[in-house]
Amino acid sequence: MWAEKQKLDSRVTDFIASNPDWLDGNVADRPQIDSGLETFPDHRAWKKVSDIILHISTEEKNTAAANLKKYSALLESGSNKESLAHFTSVFSQGMYPSAVAFIVANAMEVYQK
Repeated sequence: MWAEKQKLDSRVTDFIASNPDWLDGNVADRPQIDSGLETFPDHRAWKKVSDIILHISTEEKNTAAANLKKYSALLESGSNKESLAHFTSVFSQGMYPSAVAFIVANAMEVYQK
């Protein structure tokens, strides 16, 4: 597979393997997918995503975790309860296991909410 030859991050290769429609092509060819995009990411775009994932530093992870905590607190305050419920449902459905793993490892208090 192309992605393995390029040594892409396993999260990217797993996503491509599970969602081959998201590699190359045109949205018009896939009416079952409502992505809001006119075209789909190509090989170069997935390589760039992989490179970004592979080079995230500890400082960047800490910054992302801190920002996620702040965002969660914002959603909990005031009239944002519906947004918080949606955010929670996305993760409780298991749609983004890598994101859940990041939250558990780096922002447990967000996960516990």
